[in-house]
Amino acid sequence: FDMRGFWADERVDGGLWPRSGRMFRVAKGFERRFLLAADHVVSLTHAAVREMQSFPYLQGRMPPVTVIPTCADLARFTPLPRVHKGGGFMLGYVGSAGTWYLFDEVVACFVELLRMRPDARFLIVNRGEHAYILERLKVAGVPEEMVELTTATHAEVPRQMARMDAGVFFIKPVFSKQASAPTKLAEFLGCGIPCLGNSGVGDMAEILEGERVGVALKAFDKASLISGLQQLLELVQDPGTLVRCVSAAQRHFSLEQGVARYRSIYESIT
Repeated sequence: FDMRGFWADERVDGGLWPRSGRMFRVAKGFERRFLLAADHVVSLTHAAVREMQSFPYLQGRMPPVTVIPTCADLARFTPLPRVHKGGGFMLGYVGSAGTWYLFDEVVACFVELLRMRPDARFLIVNRGEHAYILERLKVAGVPEEMVELTTATHAEVPRQMARMDAGVFFIKPVFSKQASAPTKLAEFLGCGIPCLGNSGVGDMAEILEGERVGVALKAFDKASLISGLQQLLELVQDPGTLVRCVSAAQRHFSLEQGVARYRSIYESIT
């Protein structure tokens, strides 16, 4: 049973289903059936495994589980020579700004960064949400000249990341996100870029802070943002951060390692 997350709970957390509704009960019933019948379970995160171990119906009946997070092609997402246009500290954001992402909090973070580093710039790589992004930046009073909003194909993303000193993204820390492994974390780290993220999302906090490759915020108030940014700036100045990022990406998100884990599962079953 390759779960790919707590799907039924995502429907509730995303506002698509009511938790008291029939669809949720039916989906959770299938989830229970699949877990109890599985010869092997694949989970994206260790956090989700810990949660499943607390399910009453799995007490004494927990199937074998392998954690295989969302992997990245680290032959493509690899450190490239830093490219700065116009100098200054470059904070980067890649991907969607809606649904599960807390983009207003990201913008508030950049506002605080500007107070700390007036030379800072914000590079946003996104497809299809430019109007929304520009509107949120305007509401927050971010000067247009401090932001570059662009679009890139997947193949072009590593080159855009090479322009960034650090990455930032915040995800709603709802129940279902314990089982989420954001692909962009793997890609940032593969490129040697430390990140500012948040706790309550899969294994992200454990990886960022345990590997000393980023900072995981527990709250988004002004004091927390400032503290997180100060720690992030220190990591950027640390000459060992790039190597730690790449090493962490190889340990946690290697595509080859993910393939090997799947192969091991199939061999054990057959």
